Formats: sequence, structure tokens, C-alpha cells
Amino acid sequence: MATRRARSVFISYSRRPASGDAQALYRALTEVLGPARVFLDVGKEAIPLGEDWRAAVAEAVQRCDVLLLVVDPSLGP
Repeated sequence: MATRRARSVFISYSRRPASGDAQALYRALTEVLGPARVFLDVGKEAIPLGEDWRAAVAEAVQRCDVLLLVVDPSLGP
């Protein structure tokens, strides 16, 4: 029988007004997958102070199995 590998998720969002929804999604996913499997680029847990933000985000995107884009309808065309 094949073993199932835990998935990793990257959550991308516009800062406002979607940040509350993205953070709620982050909390829900970390309860299921654990915090090591969910990346949200806010807070000291995601990118330590002094680390290259662009490099950290690029690495997290490359590592993820699923990328979720949270877009607020007010940012539409």
C-alpha cells in the first residue's frame, strides 16, 4: 500500500482587505496539517527577522504542493 505524504500549502493574499480571511484559513489548515505544512508570509514564524523575504517566499512556493490565492472581490476589474 502506498503511503500518503502530508501536503504543504502556501497562502498568498493581498494585504487588505483579504488578510483576515487568509489568517482564518491559515488557522484552520494548521489545525489539520500542522504549522510546518502551511506557509503564510506574516509573523515571525514564517520569515525570521533579517532573512531575505523574496528568497524565503520563492523557496516556500517551490516547496508547496498547493498554492491558495485569496483575492478580495473589491480588488476586481
